[in-house]
Amino acid sequence: MIRIGIKEFRYQFNNWLGALAVFIAASLVSSSCLIIYFPLAPVVHHSEVTNALFITPLSFGLVTLFVVISGVIGTIGKALAKEHARLAQLGSNPAQLAQITAVQMVLVSSLGTLIGYFVALPLAQEMYHLIQNEAGKAYIPSVVINYQLNSFCAV
Repeated sequence: MIRIGIKEFRYQFNNWLGALAVFIAASLVSSSCLIIYFPLAPVVHHSEVTNALFITPLSFGLVTLFVVISGVIGTIGKALAKEHARLAQLGSNPAQLAQITAVQMVLVSSLGTLIGYFVALPLAQEMYHLIQNEAGKAYIPSVVINYQLNSFCAV
Protein backbone atom coordinates (compact mmCIF):
# COMPACT_ATOMS: atom_id res chain seq x y z
CA MET A 1 0.00 0.00 0.00
CA ILE A 2 2.87 2.39 0.71
CA ARG A 3 4.25 1.94 -2.78
CA ILE A 4 0.86 2.51 -4.34
CA GLY A 5 0.34 5.58 -2.15
CA ILE A 6 3.68 7.03 -3.28
CA LYS A 7 2.86 6.40 -6.93
CA GLU A 8 -0.58 7.95 -6.51
CA PHE A 9 1.01 10.96 -4.79
CA ARG A 10 3.37 11.50 -7.70
CA TYR A 11 0.51 11.06 -10.16
CA GLN A 12 -1.79 13.47 -8.31
CA PHE A 13 0.80 15.97 -7.08
CA ASN A 14 -1.16 18.90 -8.57
CA ASN A 15 -4.11 18.07 -6.30
CA TRP A 16 -1.83 18.21 -3.25
CA LEU A 17 -0.14 21.56 -4.05
CA GLY A 18 -2.71 23.57 -2.08
CA ALA A 19 -2.24 21.37 0.96
CA LEU A 20 1.53 21.60 0.55
CA ALA A 21 1.33 25.39 0.67
CA VAL A 22 -0.73 25.23 3.87
CA PHE A 23 1.71 22.82 5.50
CA ILE A 24 4.70 24.97 4.50
CA ALA A 25 3.06 28.10 5.94
CA ALA A 26 2.17 26.31 9.16
CA SER A 27 5.66 24.89 9.45
CA LEU A 28 7.20 28.32 8.88
CA VAL A 29 5.19 29.88 11.70
CA SER A 30 5.61 27.05 14.18
CA SER A 31 9.28 26.50 13.33
CA SER A 32 10.22 30.15 13.67
CA CYS A 33 8.54 30.32 17.09
CA LEU A 34 10.05 27.07 18.35
CA ILE A 35 13.54 27.69 16.96
CA ILE A 36 13.62 30.82 19.12
CA TYR A 37 11.75 29.43 22.13
CA PHE A 38 13.92 26.42 22.91
CA PRO A 39 17.28 28.24 23.28
CA LEU A 40 15.64 31.24 24.96
CA ALA A 41 13.50 29.47 27.60
CA PRO A 42 16.39 28.28 29.84
CA VAL A 43 18.09 31.68 29.72
CA VAL A 44 15.10 33.92 30.43
CA HIS A 45 13.77 33.83 33.97
CA HIS A 46 10.60 35.65 32.92
CA SER A 47 8.80 32.68 31.42
CA GLU A 48 5.65 34.71 30.81
CA VAL A 49 7.64 36.92 28.39
CA THR A 50 8.71 33.97 26.26
CA ASN A 51 5.27 32.40 26.45
CA ALA A 52 3.56 35.61 25.39
CA LEU A 53 5.94 36.22 22.51
CA PHE A 54 6.36 32.74 21.10
CA ILE A 55 3.98 30.13 22.56
CA THR A 56 0.75 32.16 22.45
CA PRO A 57 0.99 32.89 18.69
CA LEU A 58 1.93 29.26 18.14
CA SER A 59 -1.17 28.00 19.97
CA PHE A 60 -3.51 30.34 18.07
CA GLY A 61 -1.80 29.31 14.85
CA LEU A 62 -2.33 25.63 15.62
CA VAL A 63 -6.06 26.09 16.19
CA THR A 64 -6.33 27.97 12.89
CA LEU A 65 -4.19 25.34 11.22
CA PHE A 66 -6.53 22.52 12.20
CA VAL A 67 -9.52 24.39 10.78
CA VAL A 68 -7.73 25.22 7.51
CA ILE A 69 -6.23 21.77 7.05
CA SER A 70 -9.57 20.05 7.62
CA GLY A 71 -11.06 22.22 4.86
CA VAL A 72 -8.14 21.55 2.53
CA ILE A 73 -8.26 17.80 3.15
CA GLY A 74 -12.03 17.81 2.50
CA THR A 75 -11.46 19.60 -0.80
CA ILE A 76 -8.74 17.15 -1.78
CA GLY A 77 -11.02 14.26 -0.83
CA LYS A 78 -13.61 15.56 -3.27
CA ALA A 79 -10.94 15.94 -5.96
CA LEU A 80 -9.78 12.35 -5.39
CA ALA A 81 -13.31 10.91 -5.47
CA LYS A 82 -13.09 9.92 -9.15
CA GLU A 83 -9.74 8.21 -8.62
CA HIS A 84 -11.11 6.36 -5.60
CA ALA A 85 -14.17 5.26 -7.58
CA ARG A 86 -11.90 3.91 -10.30
CA LEU A 87 -9.73 2.06 -7.76
CA ALA A 88 -12.87 0.66 -6.11
CA GLN A 89 -13.99 -0.70 -9.49
CA LEU A 90 -10.61 -2.36 -9.81
CA GLY A 91 -11.18 -4.18 -6.52
CA SER A 92 -9.82 -1.90 -3.78
CA ASN A 93 -11.75 -1.92 -0.54
CA PRO A 94 -12.37 1.20 1.60
CA ALA A 95 -9.55 0.31 4.01
CA GLN A 96 -7.04 0.18 1.16
CA LEU A 97 -8.27 3.50 -0.22
CA ALA A 98 -7.92 5.04 3.23
CA GLN A 99 -4.35 3.70 3.50
CA ILE A 100 -3.44 5.12 0.08
CA THR A 101 -4.84 8.52 1.05
CA ALA A 102 -3.08 8.39 4.44
CA VAL A 103 0.25 7.70 2.75
CA GLN A 104 -0.30 10.69 0.48
CA MET A 105 -1.19 12.90 3.45
CA VAL A 106 1.92 11.80 5.34
CA LEU A 107 4.06 12.56 2.29
CA VAL A 108 2.64 16.06 1.75
CA SER A 109 2.78 16.97 5.44
CA SER A 110 6.35 15.68 5.80
CA LEU A 111 7.48 17.54 2.70
CA GLY A 112 5.80 20.75 3.87
CA THR A 113 7.28 20.42 7.35
CA LEU A 114 10.81 19.88 6.04
CA ILE A 115 10.65 22.80 3.63
CA GLY A 116 9.09 25.12 6.19
CA TYR A 117 11.50 24.16 8.98
CA PHE A 118 14.65 24.71 6.98
CA VAL A 119 13.40 27.98 5.50
CA ALA A 120 12.35 29.22 8.96
CA LEU A 121 15.84 29.73 10.42
CA PRO A 122 16.63 33.02 8.63
CA LEU A 123 13.10 34.21 9.39
CA ALA A 124 13.50 33.28 13.06
CA GLN A 125 16.86 35.02 13.33
CA GLU A 126 15.49 38.24 11.83
CA MET A 127 12.35 38.07 13.98
CA TYR A 128 14.43 37.53 17.13
CA HIS A 129 16.71 40.47 16.42
CA LEU A 130 13.71 42.69 15.68
CA ILE A 131 11.97 41.69 18.92
CA GLN A 132 15.20 42.05 20.87
CA ASN A 133 15.73 45.57 19.54
CA GLU A 134 12.15 46.54 20.40
CA ALA A 135 11.91 44.94 23.85
CA GLY A 136 15.51 45.44 24.90
CA LYS A 137 18.20 43.05 25.98
CA ALA A 138 17.05 43.17 29.61
CA TYR A 139 13.97 41.10 28.75
CA ILE A 140 15.31 39.18 25.78
CA PRO A 141 19.03 38.38 26.04
CA SER A 142 21.28 37.40 23.18
CA VAL A 143 21.21 33.69 22.42
CA VAL A 144 22.42 31.66 19.48
CA ILE A 145 19.55 30.82 17.14
CA ASN A 146 20.32 27.63 15.18
CA TYR A 147 18.57 24.49 14.05
CA GLN A 148 17.85 22.15 16.94
CA LEU A 149 16.63 18.62 17.14
CA ASN A 150 14.03 19.33 19.83
CA SER A 151 12.43 22.15 17.82
CA PHE A 152 12.42 19.95 14.71
CA CYS A 153 10.70 17.15 16.59
CA ALA A 154 8.14 19.57 18.04
CA VAL A 155 7.29 20.87 14.58
